[in-house]
Amino acid sequence: VSASLGYSGERGYVSYLDEVKAIAINLLRQLDEDDSVAVVAFNVPVWTVVSLAKVGDNKKGIEQVISKLRPSEEGGTRYAPVLKKVEDILENYESDKQLVFLSDGWPVGDERRRGGRGGDSVLNQVRLMADKGIKIYSVSVGDRAQALEGRELMQTIAEESNGLYFWMEDDRRLKMVFDDAKEEKDKDYYGLEIYNKYHYITYDIGLGNTHIKTFNGVTEKSIAQVLVTTQDKSPIVTAWRFGIGRVVAVTTDNGREWSPGLYSAGNGKLISRITNWAMGDMEKKKKVRIDVSDTTLDRDVSVVIKSKREPTLVIRNHTAGNNDNIEGNNLMGQGNLELLLKQTDVDLYSSVLSPGETGFYRLKAKSQEGEDTDGVAVNYPIEYSHLGINEGELMRISREANGKSYNSSHIEELEEDIIEYVRKESVRTSIVKIPIGIYFIAAALALFFIDAVIRKIKEIRRLKRLEG
Repeated sequence: VSASLGYSGERGYVSYLDEVKAIAINLLRQLDEDDSVAVVAFNVPVWTVVSLAKVGDNKKGIEQVISKLRPSEEGGTRYAPVLKKVEDILENYESDKQLVFLSDGWPVGDERRRGGRGGDSVLNQVRLMADKGIKIYSVSVGDRAQALEGRELMQTIAEESNGLYFWMEDDRRLKMVFDDAKEEKDKDYYGLEIYNKYHYITYDIGLGNTHIKTFNGVTEKSIAQVLVTTQDKSPIVTAWRFGIGRVVAVTTDNGREWSPGLYSAGNGKLISRITNWAMGDMEKKKKVRIDVSDTTLDRDVSVVIKSKREPTLVIRNHTAGNNDNIEGNNLMGQGNLELLLKQTDVDLYSSVLSPGETGFYRLKAKSQEGEDTDGVAVNYPIEYSHLGINEGELMRISREANGKSYNSSHIEELEEDIIEYVRKESVRTSIVKIPIGIYFIAAALALFFIDAVIRKIKEIRRLKRLEG
């Protein structure tokens, strides 16, 4: 209830505090009668507005108390005291413990951000609460510049407590957290949606109209973060930390029967993010490490090296022409070049590469600690990408390779041609030489044996006639 929440709101509310109260009342209306709730107001001091008690028939009375809250005449906001107060209130509460923390995200003094992670006193308190099973759902409201400035701290509070972070326009998603799950029966499919859009895996990803046929019914661990759910909040993608490791559970199948849409081209980013987050940084133990990205012709690229000892950086172009023309950090043609490095921070060194031709450039950084290699792909100038597809060149390449050209409207024809090609290529004609001499030998032996038998029979008949 700090003074800053008395400013005019931007979504039709008289003030930001009115929006805060609306969010709180909407959440209250979704609670069951057996749920317990407490309401705490704060700026620098803390007030217990409603003591922890079962909702029961008290909803209207609690709503009236919330609606009467007014902005304080004094400014200033502190987080640690109110978080400690909530910890005390929930100390002996046995059921699930959840805190919806609504603020403009900008405390005063030493509680402001430190090193991009937030005030030490605040985060230490959040971790103590997380150890006691208290999840914090933080919501940024208030003056745009002020809330944006403190957004990182609010996100960190939610992350450290295994909760979720919401911007004030996301209050519909916040309601979903507390809405009773309703089973969807007799459905042919289940729609998917992003549940936590501020995690690395789901940040800036949309699932559109993605559906799955069925899934495995699971309950997320208390330390887990649910990232993707069905529309009735059944977990589909869940992530958590296991010691220093990472775990991601995708609780549907591999796309063959239940969830082909989840693995379609449009959702490829989700699957790759899951893999990348689970693997983590595979190079974190390297003593020397190169960080560089691909670029386009006529654009410089920054090369950053992390090393405790001063390294050297050598670059070589493998694919360009044969003319050696090395000048400064500009590289044309084939050749090796040691780039000039400057120290930009503790254990960090950087240089700038200005490629003169397209191709692949190999980098090698070396110091007394060790060495690392990396590569840079230099593509054609960025403006070329706006010229469209060079269909003539693609058709020429196809003809020379005894192939065929297709466009996006010929996908079915492409599939048919591929199947036909595979069918034809899977049939092989082979000539196998089998020696037949053994058969002639067998035939000769058979004739010899038959001849001997016939002769013997004739001899026996002749002797019998003589005796007669």
